[in-house]
Amino acid sequence: LAASIISDIIRNDTIEIINYLINLDFIGSLVLLLEMNDLKFFNLAIGAITRLLRKNISFEPNDIFWIQFENGGGIEVL
Repeated sequence: LAASIISDIIRNDTIEIINYLINLDFIGSLVLLLEMNDLKFFNLAIGAITRLLRKNISFEPNDIFWIQFENGGGIEVL
């Protein structure tokens, strides 16, 4: 449920709100969904991550998204 809400926020809300969520370090939670053996959760997580990257957001600091993704084990999962 929480992942669905975050995915909706990423899809529909402003860059300021998305930056706020990034600062809460939620990327690791999306990576956990990638690790589940459930295609529905995987698609939800990868869709949210893809939307984040497509929005072309200028994160502060610039590499915070990738740091959180890597620290959450995202590279190993993919």
